[in-house]
Amino acid sequence: MLLSNEQYLAQLAEHLRQLQGKGASSLYLSQKKNPVFDDEQNAKPSVLLRAKNGANWKISTVVNAENFTDFFGKYAEVCKGGMIGLKKRDRKKNKKKKKAPSASTA
Repeated sequence: MLLSNEQYLAQLAEHLRQLQGKGASSLYLSQKKNPVFDDEQNAKPSVLLRAKNGANWKISTVVNAENFTDFFGKYAEVCKGGMIGLKKRDRKKNKKKKKAPSASTA
């Protein structure tokens, strides 16, 4: 669902608040150059942002070049505020698996 920039930020903030109360869940954030810019010569540069939680919740918005700096300042605040309850990923297990004992013959 394509939303305005303010609606996108409001719904993203609300969804992040809901996820903090749950145990294990994922939220995927993505951004890319708006494909419409490639197709039309008169189109101004813009960025397409998407947020989704699996298959049951999806939102997106298009940010124009004029609003880019202001929007991403607000976007960073929303993301940082919603990621307070996250647990840092434990990478020690992966490192142990990759470091297999090597047989050295001298």
